[in-house]
Amino acid sequence: RATFDLHRDDEQFSTDLLHSGAVMAAVTASPIPVQGCRVERLGTMRYLAVATEEFAERWRDRTGKSLDWLAAAPRVDFDRKDTYQESFLAKLLPDSTTPRVGHFIPASTQFADAVRLSLGWSLLPEAQCRADLRSGHLVELAPKLPHDVDLHWQRWSIPSPILDTVSAVVGATAAKFLR
Repeated sequence: RATFDLHRDDEQFSTDLLHSGAVMAAVTASPIPVQGCRVERLGTMRYLAVATEEFAERWRDRTGKSLDWLAAAPRVDFDRKDTYQESFLAKLLPDSTTPRVGHFIPASTQFADAVRLSLGWSLLPEAQCRADLRSGHLVELAPKLPHDVDLHWQRWSIPSPILDTVSAVVGATAAKFLR
């Protein structure tokens, strides 16, 4: 009994959709409620740096001890707002000044497929790459350095049975997939 007009934006920027009134609710990385909204913590999305073994072998330092090659190797970014790979590199290689080299693929399934097809390395949600890691199709590049993002559900603070239902479903789904 409801129809939806879904908007896609990076969780770092999705509060802009609430500010503008374009949406009534959004998954955000911000715990600070937008004016007129209430916020609920959903959990933590864990991202892992992954690539195919073939890709890693082609780019990896021959000693196998250094991950410096990641700064020069092509990577896959979701879109131009996606800074997760850059943040990861800054933590991993604080002295690296290599410019961005890679691909932009703003569709979740195709983004992961690009990594699986050896177009580059990237951070993928743990739930999205777990099976590929188990099968050996993907390898984790820095197992001791996951990239965790706390996610929140922000929704307008208005009485709405439909919005209450959607919020409950989002919360229940997040409980299954997020940390």
